[in-house]
Amino acid sequence: MNICPSNPDCRNPDCQGECTPNSSIFDRQDDDRNDDPDCPEGCVHKPPDRMTSDEIKETVSGIINGDIYCAQWVPKELLGMVFMSLSLMGHIRIDGDYVGEIIAYKKYALSQGINGYPIFLGHRFVHKDDWDIIVERHNEVRAAMSKAMEGL
Repeated sequence: MNICPSNPDCRNPDCQGECTPNSSIFDRQDDDRNDDPDCPEGCVHKPPDRMTSDEIKETVSGIINGDIYCAQWVPKELLGMVFMSLSLMGHIRIDGDYVGEIIAYKKYALSQGINGYPIFLGHRFVHKDDWDIIVERHNEVRAAMSKAMEGL
């Protein structure tokens, strides 16, 4: 069941119909990630790679066109099932303080789903600074689209 009239993938019950990307899906914490007791020896902690300008444009376009699926549209308890690769990362730990969003292309979703959500075997972590730019540009494009539709 689609809850948000402006975004067919949004299942956020608190959405008021003006669904836009959030600034972050993670609660940023000040703890020392290198002291993670669940991290095996040799575990790598690193921030996500930064996007190029073209990748940012492609991501904004993909979200607007509905080609990209964002983790913020998934309940946190289902993230590891929807983005299965999160459960399979092994010794690599992406530093959550630097993650703004997790995205995947819908064309790569499996034919099966879980509780109405798609399942992806691959994903991309978006750096929080890149995500802030994506959110800003997304909002600018939506505002321009709304203005262009006025008076029709």
